[in-house]
Amino acid sequence: MNHKFWLGLALLPMLSTTAFAQDIDFSGDLRFGFASFDRDERNGTQIDDSQFNLRVRAGALWSISEIYSVKGRVAVTGNDSDFNGDLKFYTELPAGASSTEAGDMTFDELYVRARYGNWDHKVGRFQFSNGLVGVPSKSMSRMNSNSWNVSWTDGLHSRFSADNGWQYNFIIEHATEDGPTTVRRSPLNYQSSQSRATYYASIDKSEEDGLFLQRSVDVTIIPSALYYNGVAAGDKTDYVAISARLGLQWQLPGESRFVAGAEVGHAPDTPTLAAMGLPGWVTATAMPGRCP
Repeated sequence: MNHKFWLGLALLPMLSTTAFAQDIDFSGDLRFGFASFDRDERNGTQIDDSQFNLRVRAGALWSISEIYSVKGRVAVTGNDSDFNGDLKFYTELPAGASSTEAGDMTFDELYVRARYGNWDHKVGRFQFSNGLVGVPSKSMSRMNSNSWNVSWTDGLHSRFSADNGWQYNFIIEHATEDGPTTVRRSPLNYQSSQSRATYYASIDKSEEDGLFLQRSVDVTIIPSALYYNGVAAGDKTDYVAISARLGLQWQLPGESRFVAGAEVGHAPDTPTLAAMGLPGWVTATAMPGRCP
């Protein structure tokens, strides 16, 4: 039996000023909440815990010209038992974690941006998510800094915005040998040098009016990163995942609207049940389990 309760509040923006220079904008946000967990594990143990969580972010955007800009932002997350605010430049998330360690501060944005015509490019450390619009945001492919977590993408992001409203995103993400900066679960592993670059592409369109609130398809490719028999076995292949999202909306009387959304995902190659620690066949020819 699993029970999970959380309550959160976000304040955005916390501040926005141009007091020091006309072309520098300062911004920030504050998010805090309460979470309670009551979970029975497969090994018979029980987890019963609750905590208050806090995330604070503050950054500055320097608009060099109409085309070029630079942005940096620091973020710190903590809870009622650990909030020290030590500055640490993370190059990967802690193993198996969804965020930086509680109490530590890091840069979650540090990039150069160029915008011209229909193109928008970012190089460095930035935020990128592709989740369902209009419902509690979830994503099977990319989700940076959801809830009160701190994560990011290191690499290159290029976006082409077509005149008909469709957007085309292309990302090359860098990871270190120790792991990525966005959430990826074992048996995905980055021991191979080929796996240090993740390739991502998406086609998206969102509309404020009309039936189709959101239409989105994306593909993620991580070469030589899927250890389908477990990391210890050493057998690996490319990880490929495709996901699609559809959001619909209907206008209700007044300012309200009804929103429904769905997301599906598929990975042609998945790990074995044994690699995932699930009951079932334990050989390499076992039925595949779910890949994170």
